[in-house]
Amino acid sequence: MRINGKLKERVLKQDIINTLSLHDTPQQEVVFNTIMNTKRRFRADYLCPNLKLIIELNGGQWVNGRHNRGGKGYENDLTKLNLAQRNGFQVWQYTYEMISRGELKKDLEQWMKSKK
Repeated sequence: MRINGKLKERVLKQDIINTLSLHDTPQQEVVFNTIMNTKRRFRADYLCPNLKLIIELNGGQWVNGRHNRGGKGYENDLTKLNLAQRNGFQVWQYTYEMISRGELKKDLEQWMKSKK
């Protein structure tokens, strides 16, 4: 049975929530100025507030390895990541394919073991 793209995306997003819920209370689409002192209105795809971990899901907006908005879009992404890191957040980036292969689960389990 073939799953259509939108259904697969919903399943993978729920998988992210389930995985993160094992270690924190994840929130989706969190605006940066609600979690750090900034006027920028960047959004974190997923935030684990107690772990200070942001998960970015890079999906259909990516073309040929770069953001399809061109250089300015890529620069905005770098600004967003640097801002989060300067404010004490770890930022992990994944594609849908990486999530479906279980890479977030594996990375999170290893990271949690290393924190003990």
